[in-house]
Amino acid sequence: MLKPLWSSLSKSVSAIGGQPPDAELRTQKTVLVVLSLAAIPMGLIWTPIELSMGDTASGVATAVIGALILINFTYYAFSKNYTWFRFSQLSIFLSFPFVLHLTVGGSRGQRIWSGDSGHRSSRS
Repeated sequence: MLKPLWSSLSKSVSAIGGQPPDAELRTQKTVLVVLSLAAIPMGLIWTPIELSMGDTASGVATAVIGALILINFTYYAFSKNYTWFRFSQLSIFLSFPFVLHLTVGGSRGQRIWSGDSGHRSSRS
């Protein structure tokens, strides 16, 4: 039952960027497109949750990342430039945890790990 559904979904999703002759590249494209499409509704769900909890910086960061993913996906759907899509989408996916962590703060060790030295001493 799930196999025909997955097969039809896979064909329609991989058709977004064109059909490469190589099966491995076709699989890579399909996976990245599905991840990108899954990230858009997640941003739409998390943004209002974060904003309603009073965490404005995190809510705005989530909304901006969701918008970037949507813009990037739309560009890919029209341009069919998979090399750029792969680079930019993976850059967005990998930078999002660091950006979100900077908006919520954390201990000095967490800030160093995320790349923000903080310039504040944890000692009083």
